Amino acid sequence: MQKAHLYESILLVNRGIDVAVQELERLKRAKYSGLGASCFDEKLTLFEIHRASLNSYLCNNVGRNEDLDLVRFEVSRNSGGRP
Repeated sequence: MQKAHLYESILLVNRGIDVAVQELERLKRAKYSGLGASCFDEKLTLFEIHRASLNSYLCNNVGRNEDLDLVRFEVSRNSGGRP
């Protein structure tokens, strides 16, 4: 996967979670949902916990790959373009 696509995928996952959170908040405000606000608050918190966990995992792995690329390109530059 190209880097741009990788970063775009992370963006889209987060955008999707944003939409889910917005819609849960909308349902929470609905008069006839039949569910208490505390139920929605709990689910919203769980969404954010999972988002943070997923972002941490993805960013750590992507960051590690970026560090490896940095070293590889620096070695290539310092050796006159030879890897």
